[in-house]
Amino acid sequence: VGILCGGMMMMILPSSSDATALLTALKNMHARLLEHASLLWQPETTDAIRAAHEGVIGQILTMNLLRIQAFWSHYRFRQQNARLNALLHQQLRMTSVISSLRRMLLNWPSPPGATREILEQLLTALASSQTDVYTVARIIAPLRPTNVADYRHVAFWQRLRYFCRLYLQSSQELHRLQSGVDDHTRLPRTSGLARHTDNAEAMWSGLRTFCTLMMIGAWSIASQWDAGANALTLAAISCVLYSAVAAPFKSLSLLMRTLVLLSLFSFVVKFGLMVQISDLWQFLLFLFPLLATMQLLKLQMPKFAALWGQLIVFMGSFIAVTNPPVYDFADFLNDNLAKIVGVALAW
Repeated sequence: VGILCGGMMMMILPSSSDATALLTALKNMHARLLEHASLLWQPETTDAIRAAHEGVIGQILTMNLLRIQAFWSHYRFRQQNARLNALLHQQLRMTSVISSLRRMLLNWPSPPGATREILEQLLTALASSQTDVYTVARIIAPLRPTNVADYRHVAFWQRLRYFCRLYLQSSQELHRLQSGVDDHTRLPRTSGLARHTDNAEAMWSGLRTFCTLMMIGAWSIASQWDAGANALTLAAISCVLYSAVAAPFKSLSLLMRTLVLLSLFSFVVKFGLMVQISDLWQFLLFLFPLLATMQLLKLQMPKFAALWGQLIVFMGSFIAVTNPPVYDFADFLNDNLAKIVGVALAW
């Protein structure tokens, strides 16, 4: 009941934070597309260009999540959902047009002499909010092909005009969103961004999670494994992590490495040090410098920050102390093995 009431309040009461974040992200991406075009329309070919293109596409797909959050947090954006969806499609389409213009420029043996200068002038003009279609037409007019048989020139001209038209349309849509004007314009119906792949990935993640948990549960019940609950818990966490992270193999590999290192570390601490400790202050004297050192190493080694963070988070469950303390090697090995097996089966 509490979750339903909270969801109803989120739908009814307007929240401007998600809406502001979405509008800011859309404006930043709209401006970044011009910088991206200026980078891609250079004659050089480097790894930075490829990485920048992948980064722009990834950011546009990420903004789709902001659109969903704004949809559920503000009633005005529920009314503007079609416009937001169309705007994201336009931005994704512009990245494709920018890439196609780059391929045309790289494979064009003899482009017009002033092509680079005109393109830079065009990008500078598009960055201004006062630019209209007539200003753009005057700038790109020198690039108009005189020979209709020159298919390279004609294709480049048509593609460039298409890019300008898309960018100006996106500028107008952004202005309407910022001003809050509801002009009730009928927009072409478009499906949600990446909906097909999202549905396929969601079905696959759900099926894999169900099979993994059922297999571990059945195995624990059939073998009457005392530590089956630990394996089931870690498997559930790993399955959720697998479905929520863009690079699941890397994340699960990091989690597996964390559990193995903590198993070895906790064995040394529990059976080498803690058997000699009888007072709480002695344990705290060991724990506080250890946590401080691990936190400092996390800050000083950014490359391994994720590993140190997981070591800090999971260390408590490995060196947990009971009252009275129990030093049973079989139980210790059974619990640690269950955690590793749970992650391994989800892997």
